[in-house]
Amino acid sequence: MTWNPRFRRQVPTGNQATDVHVVSLAPHGSAYPVSRLAYLQYVRSGMLKVFSTTGQAEDSTYSIQYLANVASYAACLASAVEQELGGEIVDAILEVPSSRDLNKPYTQAILSRYPNAVNLTKHLKRLGSVKSGEGASSAEVLADTIAMDLPPLENIHKLVIVDDVLGSGNAVGAVIARLQNSGLPDTCQICLAVPLVVFTTDSDV
Repeated sequence: MTWNPRFRRQVPTGNQATDVHVVSLAPHGSAYPVSRLAYLQYVRSGMLKVFSTTGQAEDSTYSIQYLANVASYAACLASAVEQELGGEIVDAILEVPSSRDLNKPYTQAILSRYPNAVNLTKHLKRLGSVKSGEGASSAEVLADTIAMDLPPLENIHKLVIVDDVLGSGNAVGAVIARLQNSGLPDTCQICLAVPLVVFTTDSDV
């Protein structure tokens, strides 16, 4: 099967699912070769130290090579988003809240390409009681995600959401659900920019 870094995917948003357009850089697992972007998944799973000769996560080959090249990875994802959207206006950009901030370099790179887009990042936060990368359900992640002082959303027709890894889709789904509950139009087109995709079931491929 040929890997296509751009595809459509439904993510859980409360009692329904929302269709998003995914722009990514690489797959992880399945039948595909593992890239250095696998660092992102290994951080989430706590596996980095397994790949280190010293037993320290920061000494693993994945850590060293990823951190040395993260700026170029971020620029590549920003370029992929720009190419996919062409000359379309992006109304808002949102970084999925995370305690690790692994998506932050990618958010900054994409914001630099769309300086007129509203940055909604500060208006959503996670309480930190659960982690989507550690098996939390979509309902648990939604309950852990809160919105604060959001500006009016009715005129947002094109939204770019930035995360580090797409697996279950629970984290991005919780963010979208909170925005929809706060007035984001159902017709809003959502682009999910994510460097790494992890296939959680055969149907994801």
